[in-house]
Amino acid sequence: MENRLNTLYNDPMEMTRAEDEFFYQLDLIERERLGKEEGISIGKDIGKEEGISIGKEEGIPIGERQLMVKILAAKFDGLSLDAKKAVMEASAEVIDQLSKKIFDLEDEEALKDIIE
Repeated sequence: MENRLNTLYNDPMEMTRAEDEFFYQLDLIERERLGKEEGISIGKDIGKEEGISIGKEEGIPIGERQLMVKILAAKFDGLSLDAKKAVMEASAEVIDQLSKKIFDLEDEEALKDIIE
């Protein structure tokens, strides 16, 4: 068998039709395998990029709310659980209003007026 492979390697014109078909099928199988591997790799890259994008879209607003809670807690020397929850559940518009009016707020009651 090894001698036959050496002969075919050195002179592919010696190949029989059956051998030609066999190597053709092997080539197709290898190309399919490589195609699947490349497809999986491309899919992973696309998925990773989309995941990062989605994570940013969801994470940035959460981070803004967490920062607002920390700032308000520092300003008021503490913040009730209800106030923290209200800030975390507030809309983007309310968070924007809070960021503009934060220096005018004197207590949690003023905060509740903006949130509600």
